[in-house]
Amino acid sequence: HEDHINGIYNIKAKIEKIGYSLPKENTEEYEEILKFIEQNDISKLELKKGDNISLKDINIDILLPFNDKTINSTDIANSNSMVILITILGKKNSQKFLFMGDATIETEEVLIKTNKAKLNNIYVLQLGHHGSKTSTSVKFLNNITVKFAVISSKKKVYGHPAKETLEKLEKYNITYHITENKGVMFIKL
Repeated sequence: HEDHINGIYNIKAKIEKIGYSLPKENTEEYEEILKFIEQNDISKLELKKGDNISLKDINIDILLPFNDKTINSTDIANSNSMVILITILGKKNSQKFLFMGDATIETEEVLIKTNKAKLNNIYVLQLGHHGSKTSTSVKFLNNITVKFAVISSKKKVYGHPAKETLEKLEKYNITYHITENKGVMFIKL
């Protein structure tokens, strides 16, 4: 969706390669980004569950979407959002960051079934679907350990995050940062 890809058009540096997942529904935004990639001679790397990228001390695991099947829901595009686990390897300990994209409750169900072991000791969780009420279920929070959550949202534009989602985070004692209120977040490791 546009709110996840429109920043690419403002990058001044030469982009050599872009990682993406095939959408389960074709969108106008997807067609536009393909044109941009072709016009700027950027190579593409299709990513799917099970793919792994290692860059020195950074390990990137693609936890979802599946390549060969679709997570069914009333919101196919968001339920099949790319979910990425980034682990920064340290000399003493490692830090894990889980990026949920626009994942929904249905995505979380599949994630618990297919990647439960990787959901422990998450340092930062980027909430699915901007903290809307269609994500961050109680079942998901019961199956993940998180130190800190980030909610990328614009309440005035999309109505996120949902009050219910914030209440769940508070119930589970998860500290959170909403980008609309506090701006970009920098994490020093």
